[in-house]
Amino acid sequence: MKFYFSFFSLLFVLGAQAQVYHNLSAGAFKQNWTDTTLIRVADEWTNVPSIIGYIGNDGVPSGSSQPVLDPQIIVTNQYSDTIDVIPGIKAPKSNTTGGVGEMEIDNPTIALQGSGTADAPNIIIYLNTLNCTSIRVKYKLRDVDSSTDNSIQPVALQYRIGNTADFINIPEAFVADASDGPSLGGKETDVNVILPAACNNVEQLQLRILTGNAQGTDEWIGIDDIVIEQDASASVGNILLDPSVLRIHSNPVLTNQIVLSFNKTFNSPVSLRLLDQSGKLISARSLNRISTGQTESISFDHLPTGVYYLQVLSKEGTYSTKILR
Repeated sequence: MKFYFSFFSLLFVLGAQAQVYHNLSAGAFKQNWTDTTLIRVADEWTNVPSIIGYIGNDGVPSGSSQPVLDPQIIVTNQYSDTIDVIPGIKAPKSNTTGGVGEMEIDNPTIALQGSGTADAPNIIIYLNTLNCTSIRVKYKLRDVDSSTDNSIQPVALQYRIGNTADFINIPEAFVADASDGPSLGGKETDVNVILPAACNNVEQLQLRILTGNAQGTDEWIGIDDIVIEQDASASVGNILLDPSVLRIHSNPVLTNQIVLSFNKTFNSPVSLRLLDQSGKLISARSLNRISTGQTESISFDHLPTGVYYLQVLSKEGTYSTKILR
């Protein structure tokens, strides 16, 4: 067997483009948009892991009487059925097109801007949270538009389980105005929330960040430095164990077993968990205490050939590795 660290995901088909549900139990989700090669073609998100942007058109023809939209109450999927992105915008203040834009500026980001057509532009982040609890979401809202526009740009965070239900607003994440102006840019607003318990331990979680068409001419608001992870203050263990503390190796006698050798004493309980490639829990074992020199074996005799993930969790740290059987 071979052992190494890895992240993994489940693949689902979403509309015309394939997208991946990031498996949070294998590691945090992060996106800071520094790689400007991810988006090169209009309306194309194939190279962006676990995110798709949507124009947010409500179906009312552009030029008709358009209300100012509060993104907190925009919960139907009709605003996330038309994929959208404008690549390579180098001067945000000169671009008045609504929707989702990729800003190739000194600090690259993607950004949202409402319009008569883009009533509620948004991005959706796709997550698999099986075996995850206390999920923290962090991102930075950036006013990247230094034009003379001076709109009020609210930004909301929503979630839904699966692909068909309406989204549910998360009030704690709402920002009433992420913009500055006129002729000002650079305002930054940090969003940092724990998701509702309904988001824990589900195979398909969708998080939607969106703004609404504002009064007057809208401003570009960046969605940057996205980090989604199990909350360190609430989860069991958050520090990667030093390999000198724990060694994992094949059983020299039984080839269908691996052996865990502990090189320190753990005074708190230790949990051993084995997951399959989809994130499904195969087996779990709790140990009240571990002594220096203690060994524990895990058998794969009853399991088919494939990819598995081993997690060792304790208050003193965690260890996760990918196993090829």
